[in-house]
Amino acid sequence: MAYEKQNWVSYDDNKTEEQNIQDGAVVTAERMNHIESGLVDHVNSKENPHGVTAHQVGALTEEETYANVINQIVGAESAVLKKDLLADGTE
Repeated sequence: MAYEKQNWVSYDDNKTEEQNIQDGAVVTAERMNHIESGLVDHVNSKENPHGVTAHQVGALTEEETYANVINQIVGAESAVLKKDLLADGTE
């Protein structure tokens, strides 16, 4: 559910409390619950609405992560191969 912005206006002493509530000049439980719900939805959203990049938070990009994994696999395979070659006495 998308958050709908609330319109807030100044309290008008020339109006009744009910009129000020209807105009949006009074903080009611309903309005506070609406705001709280919007905040919870925003915090729990994993859609990246602000467009934050991996670089901005000091994380690796998807491509960098794949490259690291491949390098580790290749390095591990090289170490295993080297160990096998040393065991055979061929190096």
